[in-house]
Amino acid sequence: MDYEALKAHQVAPPKQDFMIRILSFICGFGMLGLCAYNFWFFKVRVPIDIFLPVYYGLFGLMMMAAEIRSKCIETYARFLCETFGKGMFFVFAGTLCIRSTFIGQYGMAALCIGIGIFILCCRPVKQNTTASDPPESQFLA
Repeated sequence: MDYEALKAHQVAPPKQDFMIRILSFICGFGMLGLCAYNFWFFKVRVPIDIFLPVYYGLFGLMMMAAEIRSKCIETYARFLCETFGKGMFFVFAGTLCIRSTFIGQYGMAALCIGIGIFILCCRPVKQNTTASDPPESQFLA
């Protein structure tokens, strides 16, 4: 397919996709901030105090990588490329933040869960793709 035909098939993303991408990137950056905050300022009393900040950091990196359309995410975490998987991931990551006395974590939880619910309820679903479809390759034209 030549460039003009490819350009004719592209559809401009709606404005809500742009806002979701920005909010998702902010949420991922905030999760990394929570990771650093929990490592430096919380005392380790139980093993969950070690594992939760690690999860915050990993999930924050995954949120940001999904928004920059990383090939690694498209290959190994395909659920972040689909509407339902991405929405449920944000809701899950938000529920992990509801375990502290730090008010910032409740704000991050509200942001993550809000983005997840918005993705699940308001974002259009692609009609011709499923989670089991292999990622599209540029080399198989």
